[in-house]
Amino acid sequence: MNDIDLLPTDIDEDLRTNVRALLAARASAQDVSRVYDEPGFDAPAVDAGLFDELELAGLVIPEADGGDGAGLSAAGTVASEIGRSAAPSLFLSSAVVASRVVFRAAAAERRTGADGPAHKLLRRLATDGTTAALAMDVTARKWSGSLHVTANTAGPSAADDPLEPGAAVELIGIVHGVADAHRADLLVVPARTVGGALVIAVADAADARVTVFPSLDETRRLSEVKLAGIRGQVIAVGDGAQRALERALIDTLAVLACEQSGIVDAAFDSGLEYVKERRQFGRTIGSYQAIKHRLADAWIAANQLRAAAVAAVRTVDASDAGEVSRADAAIAVRTASAYAKTHTSHIVEEILQFHGGNGMTWEFPIHLLLKRAKLDEVMLGGAEAQRDELGRLVDL
Repeated sequence: MNDIDLLPTDIDEDLRTNVRALLAARASAQDVSRVYDEPGFDAPAVDAGLFDELELAGLVIPEADGGDGAGLSAAGTVASEIGRSAAPSLFLSSAVVASRVVFRAAAAERRTGADGPAHKLLRRLATDGTTAALAMDVTARKWSGSLHVTANTAGPSAADDPLEPGAAVELIGIVHGVADAHRADLLVVPARTVGGALVIAVADAADARVTVFPSLDETRRLSEVKLAGIRGQVIAVGDGAQRALERALIDTLAVLACEQSGIVDAAFDSGLEYVKERRQFGRTIGSYQAIKHRLADAWIAANQLRAAAVAAVRTVDASDAGEVSRADAAIAVRTASAYAKTHTSHIVEEILQFHGGNGMTWEFPIHLLLKRAKLDEVMLGGAEAQRDELGRLVDL
């Protein structure tokens, strides 16, 4: 495996600066807390800034399909900043998860040069303001365990005809734990045919019954999505659909690790500032050795997590460029994800303890970071699931 450069580039720093400035203006702790106080409030100014002003909807979509072609490393930079503020945003669900599923599904079309349904959908996601969500339970331990939708052939074709990209299907089923479905324009739906074949279809979210239910992190709301025979279009089938989902899952875990790194960095900065100012028994609490040791441990873990997350997204980019193998990319991602899911919540909980009783109040934004950390901890499989997959990859 080639060495992966972990140092930020000038482009990374420019992107980080712009995203941080926008989120500081539109996703302050007070703004984010409104999501909990007002159930119908989703801080729309955040995505208006990210998608319309900074034009990040097509960040990871190839230039040939109307996107920026910036790669997963750029998405990791944006996700890290979103993690720092725990901002409610469709960026992860639409610009990363759904877009990467469609991007991976378009692989067969790229090989043949066809301008098929996956490429057309990529252009919609990149250029016309369309958003999408993957209709999959993000809290399931494995993606294959959350396939509860059946795809039946629609129209005059015989029900047992083999499905191909572009075919119309009727989607029937209920999916729990779908992230951001209530705000998306489209649903990207993995489903099984009556014969057991895997397909990926896209459908209008307005045709589904989407019911938001309360969850710990209200800034990334989860929904039950009921598909009662709604019409969809197939964009991938069979082995191509399975490869698309598996590779998009790796992509998402890499970006999610970057978001978790941002959460930890923000929590550490908050805790460090607090212990420098809070006084107890005539001295700042940061001067006590016990606090110093715990801060040092948090700082080491934060730096290790950041390095692992950056290595994960850049290794995936290197794999897409043919510079490293897919197996090496998967190992890097599973390693980063296992570390992030093990340590993120723990570090934030430690920082919360530094705040004493203040940490239990909404006056201090640390609770927003902890709630996002807890959801990220279980998204797409917890630490144990990541270690199991890592062990399989390295033959343990």
